[in-house]
Amino acid sequence: MNVQDIPVDLIDDPRDPMREKLNDESTYELLQSIKAVGLLQPISVRAVGKRFEVVAGHRRLAAHRLGAFATIPATL
Repeated sequence: MNVQDIPVDLIDDPRDPMREKLNDESTYELLQSIKAVGLLQPISVRAVGKRFEVVAGHRRLAAHRLGAFATIPATL
C-alpha cells in the first residue's frame, strides 16, 4: 500500500456521494480527534487527470477541509 500526502485542494468529492449529507457535528468531532491523535487511516483516492477523486474516506476528507489542513494521507 502506497501512502502519500496529497494536497486537499486537489481532491474532489465523489461523483456519486457516499453519504446523503455529512453531519457537521460528527465531522467537527472527527476533526478534534484528528488534531489530538492524528489520522488513523488514510483515505483512498483515484487519479482523475491531474486531480484525484475520493473513493473511501469522504468524512475524513471533510474534517481535513474543516480544519484547513494543507494535505491528507491517501492511498492510490
